[in-house]
Amino acid sequence: MKMIIAIVSNDDANKVQKGLVKEHFFATRLSTKGGFLREGNATFLIGVNDEKVPEVLDIFEKYSKTRNKIVPNAIVNEFGAFSALPIEVSVGGATVFILNVDQFIKIWCVFFQNLHNLLKTFKIWLQFIFKYGNIA
Repeated sequence: MKMIIAIVSNDDANKVQKGLVKEHFFATRLSTKGGFLREGNATFLIGVNDEKVPEVLDIFEKYSKTRNKIVPNAIVNEFGAFSALPIEVSVGGATVFILNVDQFIKIWCVFFQNLHNLLKTFKIWLQFIFKYGNIA
């Protein structure tokens, strides 16, 4: 079992989240802020079996792209004069940490378990209606 901690730019976070959901990976998304550019990021926490790690990494690679950005670079010279010369930096992509997990427990609240069962029943009922038509 692995815990994947992945930090991506806010620009890519929604695409990454949709990609994870599409491939049926459960993730917790946290709003975070980077220290260098002081811009918003999203940090994803994902618990997966060892064999699923490459699939998760593929999603991050597919949806989080690097790009160049011009940012001001504050310089104070020997006379105390201040100038802001812009510099080009690479932003985006993903920073991913993969940790070993000793134990992974998923606790379902009774309410959510009942809701899950109800939605499964409703889905089966809808599939029946679409397949055989309205029987009323």
